[in-house]
Amino acid sequence: MNLKSLLAALAIFVLGSSFAFADTLWIDAPEGDPGDLVTVDVFLRYKGGSFGDSMSAFDIPLRWDASVCSVEAVSVGRRFRTAGWIDISQIDNQGAMEPVSVPKLTLSAYKPDTGEYVPRGIRKAGTLDFRILESVVPPESTCLDTLMEAFSPSVHLGFVDKEGINRYIPSFSAGCIQIYTLTDSLWLVGGSGYPGDLVPVEVWLQYQGGGAGDSMASFDIPLAYDATICTVEAITLGPEFLGLWMDLSRIDNQGTQGPPAIPKVNVGGWTSSVPICGPPVPRGTHLAGTVDLRILDTVLPPDSTWLDTLMQAFSPTIFLGFVDKNGITRYIPSFSTDCIGVLEYSCGDCDGDGNISFSDALFLKDYYFQTPAGSPAPIGEGDVNLDGRVDFADALYIKNYYYETPPGFPEPCNPP
Repeated sequence: MNLKSLLAALAIFVLGSSFAFADTLWIDAPEGDPGDLVTVDVFLRYKGGSFGDSMSAFDIPLRWDASVCSVEAVSVGRRFRTAGWIDISQIDNQGAMEPVSVPKLTLSAYKPDTGEYVPRGIRKAGTLDFRILESVVPPESTCLDTLMEAFSPSVHLGFVDKEGINRYIPSFSAGCIQIYTLTDSLWLVGGSGYPGDLVPVEVWLQYQGGGAGDSMASFDIPLAYDATICTVEAITLGPEFLGLWMDLSRIDNQGTQGPPAIPKVNVGGWTSSVPICGPPVPRGTHLAGTVDLRILDTVLPPDSTWLDTLMQAFSPTIFLGFVDKNGITRYIPSFSTDCIGVLEYSCGDCDGDGNISFSDALFLKDYYFQTPAGSPAPIGEGDVNLDGRVDFADALYIKNYYYETPPGFPEPCNPP
């Protein structure tokens, strides 16, 4: 045989062998939360034995972890349904199909006498509806593998071509169902103030939900604080919820909603089918509400109180909770460590801006002359010259200190 003939024969061999076992399988698996129904797509690439070959049946056995999810339904791909194929898929969540007791299913279809052959190419063999178990703790996952030896007799990825020739091909696909890490979260924007001040605290939440189009129908945020530092006077829902959602907020400064008896507050809101209520709020970051806390006059600065999620403080236990548009409730342990800080008063800082300046003199003047009417009282005593009263002389004292007239004028509360 000359070189040309040898090369031609080699080319025919390589070309023929490239079709022999090129059938493949892969799985596109999604992510979801516990309780979600997730749809898994199973694709196959059928090459056949020649260019004009077509498929008359396939058999795809799969297994998964039954401690993560169960299968609710199996359906063949649209191309096979429209071609009139018959689906003979079986589901076995309990592994009763011996000999190997593992959760398994077969995604199978064949062409009856009235059906059409399906040509070579990439086809969606079918879809599998898995239900993620409520008991699963994220993050978790289960990969869907081909069963190989799990059936008796052994079944691999199988095809039957239009000539009736059976071809079984060992295969493996590692497409996994992933369980979402619950990324719904909470954080607080605290504040600071002097004893007696009202400090608004913003409560923010980030709602991810279970899918791109998900939305929130209610939330429940329990908080705890230190009642020796402050009390709660009011709770207001955020602008996206105010006037649209029903407000379920509760205040319990005395800790009477035990156990345990600790000061607590509950920021909550919900929507319903009632016409006055608003629609579900989409995924994203939202200002859930504002909690107004009054710092007690008896507090000695500096002091502070951490605002924490209550966790075990209500009975029954309440965590950061969301209800989505489908009515699915999800409780998520959370903890936020922002706080209310109690400022230490500096004598002469009458307007509480942290500086002693001419604005403090004007503040005292307005308070003394009540211009405008109802001008607020100074922070602290306001008696900067220590003569036993708060009057215009204290405003002049601060002015002289600020402009150092005369030079070296003593600081407030340290008169010459």
